[in-house]
Formats: sequence, C-alpha cells, structure tokens
Amino acid sequence: MNPTHPQDLTTASEQILAEGEVIELAGDQALIRTHSQSGCGGCQSQKTCGTGVLANWLVPQAQNEIWVDNTLGVQLHDSVRLSMKKSELIKHSLMGYGLPLIGLFSGGALATVLWPSSSGFTEAMTAIFAFGGLLLGWWLPRKVWVPHKPALHDALLKEKQE
Repeated sequence: MNPTHPQDLTTASEQILAEGEVIELAGDQALIRTHSQSGCGGCQSQKTCGTGVLANWLVPQAQNEIWVDNTLGVQLHDSVRLSMKKSELIKHSLMGYGLPLIGLFSGGALATVLWPSSSGFTEAMTAIFAFGGLLLGWWLPRKVWVPHKPALHDALLKEKQE
C-alpha cells in the first residue's frame, strides 16, 4: 500500500473499482477504456441468469473511456484498475439524474402554483415550466459543479503466455 495515493487511505468497501486498458497517453494523462458489467458481475452463471442475459441484451459490451491522471506511470496497453469513492459516485448520480428530475418536478409545481385554474393554458404552462426546470437541472451542474475523476488504483499484471 502506497501512502502517497489518497485512494489508499480509504477501505475497499468505500470504493468502486473498475478494470480497464490504457488506450492513449498524452502528457501526464492516460485514456482508459473500461467495459461495463451487469449488476451481478461476480456470478458465474451470467450467461443463463435472467439479469445477466437482460443486461447483455440491453447494453451489449458497452465501453466507456475516461482521461485520468497518470500517477502510476502506466504505458500504452497496460491493464489497470481505477478507483472512486462511493460517495463521489453518488454525487455524480445526483448531479446527472437527481437535479434534472428535481428541476422537472419543481418547474411543473411552480406552474401549477402560478396558474391554479384548470385550463389548457395552465396545462401548457405546466409542461413548459417542467421542461424548463429539466433543462435548468441538466445545465446547472455542467456549468457550476466540477466532478472528481476516478484515480488509477493499480496496474494489473499480465499473465505471460508461453
């Protein structure tokens, strides 16, 4: 365990780990490609399990790419493990999904308070305000909030093929 890495100060139960491959290097940054997993990634029966089959059908071999700080000096095509605190992942989810939903419902509620009568105009304004709240809830986090990137946790050793 290297004490210079802040991710080592938290326990494994407080972190989300993902494995990936270095596909590009630029200065002190590394582009990592990770593969999405189904919710039950540890199970051996993913090919026959309903959840695993459904996940593969809906999102077949989804790949994600993210730039991270190359704190470990990894090289091109190295296999690595990324880590992120669970609390940061929850903040990302709230900013990406929660605020737009809050904006949607708040906009609709505001319109019904401003125009309490039941008419076509009220319904139209409710829809417009709800959509405006949704857009505001989507736009605001992108302009104000600075998300934390995952960190390189460790480099994975490749098995030698003989």
